[in-house]
Amino acid sequence: MQSQPWVGNTCHTTVKTYIEKNEWHDNYFSWTFVRNPLDRLVSSYFWAKKNNYNFEYWHADLRKEHVVNFDTFVRWLDKADIENDILLKPQHSHILYNGTIKVDFIGRFENLNKDWSYVTNKIMGKEIPMQHKNKTDHKHYMNYYNDSLIEIAYNKYKKDFQLFDYETC
Repeated sequence: MQSQPWVGNTCHTTVKTYIEKNEWHDNYFSWTFVRNPLDRLVSSYFWAKKNNYNFEYWHADLRKEHVVNFDTFVRWLDKADIENDILLKPQHSHILYNGTIKVDFIGRFENLNKDWSYVTNKIMGKEIPMQHKNKTDHKHYMNYYNDSLIEIAYNKYKKDFQLFDYETC
């Protein structure tokens, strides 16, 4: 299969969106990056705490009420509808179409430099450095969890844990 040039310039767009807009090309090399759901949730919490973050689907009062601390945030998440929220929706929903993974390569945040190098070499024929934008500052993600919060996160992101072979600790 010959790689075609990269098409698109938006982050967090789902395969389903591209397919339904008739913009998906099976002969193009496609990729995504995933992250341990526990790590991703801590990062999302700290991102949501930023003063300049606007919740696309949440009212500002909900932000004030549920982003007080990580425990409150995860317990709220347990009952929240996050399917349309870019920050919190399950990662698998970005790459599955009719139950099938449509991307050619799944990189991991834990191997970001190595996997990004693979992607850029594949599509550009050379390594292109990646800038780490939107970085949040926090301790290792496991410092924020107890057994109860891990269980909530696992239940909310069960398919991500299973599909991407992540463990809960």
